[in-house]
Amino acid sequence: MSHPAVPRRRALRAAAVTCSLLALPALLPASAAADAAAANTWGGGTAGAAPSKVTGRGYAERGALVSVVTTASRARLRISLRSDRCTVNGTLRGTTTVQPGGTGDLLALSVSARRTITTDITRGRTRARVSVALTPAAPGVLVGTVEARGRVAVRGRNRPCRMREAVTVRSRAVLAAPPAPATTAPAVLRTGIVETRVTPGVRGAIALAPRSDGSLHGFWTFHQTCRSGSKRSADDFINVAKRFRVRADGSFRSRESVVTRNRVKGGRERLHFVATISGRIDPDGVARGTVSMRSRSRLKGYDDLVCRMPSTPFAAAPTA
Repeated sequence: MSHPAVPRRRALRAAAVTCSLLALPALLPASAAADAAAANTWGGGTAGAAPSKVTGRGYAERGALVSVVTTASRARLRISLRSDRCTVNGTLRGTTTVQPGGTGDLLALSVSARRTITTDITRGRTRARVSVALTPAAPGVLVGTVEARGRVAVRGRNRPCRMREAVTVRSRAVLAAPPAPATTAPAVLRTGIVETRVTPGVRGAIALAPRSDGSLHGFWTFHQTCRSGSKRSADDFINVAKRFRVRADGSFRSRESVVTRNRVKGGRERLHFVATISGRIDPDGVARGTVSMRSRSRLKGYDDLVCRMPSTPFAAAPTA
């Protein structure tokens, strides 16, 4: 008789940090009309061009994601900061102030938030004071910084966690119907939204950055659902995307398949993680496509833990 099925989230969290991919269809046609809800839904971030020394040269060394839902006075945010030395994930409540210059669905807002966040990481924990400050840069576009200052404790050892990332977030409205065409060159940072809902009721975020070798890599948010026998669970993660190429016609497709083996309580676990990204840089400069993931964790004496995010749309616009 097998043991009761127990979802093993710790192994999946570790895998989500080191595995990655991208793929997603268009949010909406460029001609689609935006609405008030889309104007109040924002996503984006940044991704560094330097390769990671920890997860491998195919991955970004650092980056940040920010998802926001705004009202006239309040904001709900989810943030993620990642580098080879520091990882911070969490939610914040902030304030918004309407600024001059925005019209209709293309709001002009400033957003500020501050909170101490504790993040569980593999064999340790990060505790940091996080602050977010965003201001209008263009219709439907906010720019600013996400900063974390604190400590990382891993296996009983402490080290500083200090990150300050410049980020660009875009409203869902401006991604659906850009006011003007932008560059179609792949070697430009693109940021935007993944159409997955994550805590605290915000959309996912994505950032794709050019590398010196001509490929792209980046970060994005995903929400997965899991089953193990009769048990069900769900959780949110940040995926670290492995580099991929953009073809001459602006299209891209990548499938990453990774198998890891981890020693856990009760035996040795085998995790198979598959992530995909596909899409195209459209004539208006926005990269549109879909991302998906699935994983299967096996441990003798337990039911397999199977997790997935179905094919989900994203859109990311260039910062220049």
